[in-house]
Amino acid sequence: MESTDADFLTSPASLLVALVTIIFLFNRVWPHLSQSKADKIIESIASTSSNNSDLAVSKEPEIPEGWWSGREVFELERRALFSQTWVYLAHSSQFEKPGSYQSFDVAGFPVFLIRGKDDKIRAFHNVCRHRAYTITRRETGASTILGCRYHGWSYDTTGRLVKAPQFDDVPGFDKSQNSLFEVHTYATDQGMIFVNLNSGEPAAFDSEMALTLSEFVPIAGLDAKSTWVAGQTLSGDFNWKLGGK
Repeated sequence: MESTDADFLTSPASLLVALVTIIFLFNRVWPHLSQSKADKIIESIASTSSNNSDLAVSKEPEIPEGWWSGREVFELERRALFSQTWVYLAHSSQFEKPGSYQSFDVAGFPVFLIRGKDDKIRAFHNVCRHRAYTITRRETGASTILGCRYHGWSYDTTGRLVKAPQFDDVPGFDKSQNSLFEVHTYATDQGMIFVNLNSGEPAAFDSEMALTLSEFVPIAGLDAKSTWVAGQTLSGDFNWKLGGK
């Protein structure tokens, strides 16, 4: 992955979330890999075993290097894992008022979180519906209307298109059909905000993450009064699998 954000609350919650997410994703890799690729790995292992008469019975088969750091596998992970898994992004206290927003990169997919006038925090793909231009290039800001700088299309905090210059008189054009693409979100009682990029119906948060969170939230000392204090950005080439290797 290109970068990672480490948010520090009044307790080391973010580090714990990152650790649990790494373990969780590592355990989900194999079920989502394509059958054909898995077959190739098995054939490779079988070939190696049959050609090495001195191979110890207890020796574990080697996984090809490409499965740890290959670009093709990474692209597969983006689609099959990160787009279907609940990922922690921010804490609700970072969005102090309606219009407060922050932009993120989730495995190469640009998204942003914004607090609405109804006090609900929503997530959207950071892409204009007109020409797929970036809505906001700022990492953080506050505005109840976000406008694309390409052709001026503007959206409110619910993702609804409110302005489309020179399109009002276009036959058949319907603003209600051109809202931003919303991303699934889930906020815990402790204020942690997770997103799921699945374009369909994602796995229920309770069935996928609740048990894991219930185990370390007490250790982290998080509660409903926890607030975000400061943040730090670490940029570099990171691979979540290498920690498990």
